[in-house]
Amino acid sequence: LFSFNEPIAVRLVNIAEENYMILLRVLTFLAVALHTLLLVTLAQRSSSVPAGLSKVGMLTRAYVDDQRKNWEGTEPRPLRTSIWYPASPTASQSETIFGGPPDKEVFAPMTVAPGADISPAFQKYPLVVMSHGTGGSSIQMMWLGYYLASRGYIVAAVNHHGNTAAERQPAPQGFRLYWERAKDLSVVLDKLLADPVFGPRVNRERIGAAGFSLGGYTVISVAGGRFSLQEFESFCSSPQRDFTCEPQPEFPDAPRLFEELKKSDPVVQESLRRASDSFRDKRIKRVFVIAPALGSGFTKPGLSDIKVPVFIIAG
Repeated sequence: LFSFNEPIAVRLVNIAEENYMILLRVLTFLAVALHTLLLVTLAQRSSSVPAGLSKVGMLTRAYVDDQRKNWEGTEPRPLRTSIWYPASPTASQSETIFGGPPDKEVFAPMTVAPGADISPAFQKYPLVVMSHGTGGSSIQMMWLGYYLASRGYIVAAVNHHGNTAAERQPAPQGFRLYWERAKDLSVVLDKLLADPVFGPRVNRERIGAAGFSLGGYTVISVAGGRFSLQEFESFCSSPQRDFTCEPQPEFPDAPRLFEELKKSDPVVQESLRRASDSFRDKRIKRVFVIAPALGSGFTKPGLSDIKVPVFIIAG
């Protein structure tokens, strides 16, 4: 080609390079998609989920953490938890969640069997504990919880106290003491394993965690990641700072109010001293992370204690 027409040849090479990069991106996407498909297929086969989908039962448990107070210091820390699970085939799915005018729905409607008996199809089921994003709620994770429950999983999503739309008033502590959320998941796991309905039905060798956004940070923490508040603050003082350093729209006043609490609240001061602790929960064998926040607060040494598979999806 070069001996025939050099300008045309150079252009052809440039086009080839451009198409190569496009092809590389396409192949990378297909590889990830195939890997995800294989993971789902293997999970379904290993859990021996019956052919077809299970009916989905739903319960809410008003768990509490007796070792920690709420941010007002008046009662145990609330851990209200939504639970989805394979329901008995005879259960009546009578309650629709997210129903409403189609032009105003954020999520597709899902119909559950409230309080139904758990399916007797298998003696034990795998368990996934879930963590919502900043200012979210357990019910907002139902799109994933329902999907997993219909395929043979018990799924439990907690409302993180002080950082959830399920409460009337957010708390600056809930928006700034991120690591307290990891403890929430471990305590909910304690409660579930002791629960007379769900505890005996959980396969304790197949427990995982999934989280979205700040919930993604949370499940990285329970996998063994150590968060560095100093590293995160250094990042936020640099030209590379991003939106995670800014006041969050769910509670814009949180940073200002939190700075005042740091000076006077002994609970806040004690929690800050534990910011870089390990919150690893060895019972959790797999972690699925969706668009994790606060990644700039994790260093390579801080991630070195993670010994379980971690699957991350980010935009």
